Amino acid sequence: MNRLLLFLGNFSQFNEFHGTRHNVGMDFLKFLIDRKYQNISKERENQFSISYRVDQQILLLPKLGMNESGRALLEYQNSSILEIFIFYDEKDLKLGRLQVKFDGSGGSHNGLASVIKAIGSRFYRVRIGISCPQNDLCSYVLDKFTIEENKVIKSLYSGYLTQITEAILKGEECSKIMNYFNRKDIYEIK
Repeated sequence: MNRLLLFLGNFSQFNEFHGTRHNVGMDFLKFLIDRKYQNISKERENQFSISYRVDQQILLLPKLGMNESGRALLEYQNSSILEIFIFYDEKDLKLGRLQVKFDGSGGSHNGLASVIKAIGSRFYRVRIGISCPQNDLCSYVLDKFTIEENKVIKSLYSGYLTQITEAILKGEECSKIMNYFNRKDIYEIK
């Protein structure tokens, strides 16, 4: 089964967005590459993205700004990809919460809206909670995590996010992934 995993964030060769709340999806992919998968191989790089391969699955890192992320998927539109999973920050979820869902709108997330504009809305979303207050959204998501928040995020990277990714890469049935990881009783990171 071919699956594509897209990790949203603001790509920069100078890493000025690394560690920001809005970059949590992209930073998680970097965590996987650096620490988790020995069998990951860089497949190709172009002006829009860098792609990596783990067995039959593709991990895609957009090289565009967050609001242009959908353009990175256009080259895969007519490929043999069966399912797409997008990893991104979710302002409406408590810090440390995860939710896996299928279909829906982009809400106020411009990166997700760009993906929907490019390929439609029928894909899976791995929503990573960042607990956004209702005031200045733009400043909040572009700020770096606090020391305490960063501990929660690092715990997520090495724990549940890695488990979700492994289930996806192994070809687990999507409904099983959603049923397991959307249960509120399996974890509560404080």
